[in-house]
Amino acid sequence: LLLGLNFDLKSLDISMDINPINKEHFLGFEYNYNSLVSVQLSNSTFDIFYLGFLVKFEKLNIGYSFSIPMNNELGTNQKVVLGINKNILTNYK
Repeated sequence: LLLGLNFDLKSLDISMDINPINKEHFLGFEYNYNSLVSVQLSNSTFDIFYLGFLVKFEKLNIGYSFSIPMNNELGTNQKVVLGINKNILTNYK
């Protein structure tokens, strides 16, 4: 059983998911600035803290995330993601 809520307030998106049977939760916030930059913050049963950024360009997206897992043995997690438009070579000018 999973219960979820999602609120969109202009540029702010608030999400919450709860699984009462397994006692798991997720609470997240996302702020979009002019559809070019988004910032995500969250807390869940598995992560103490999560922070992510996404910058959108015409042919390339760059994302960065940092999280601290609930299990201290795993250590912190960082990730950089590059998203490339699938038509970048066919539309190259």
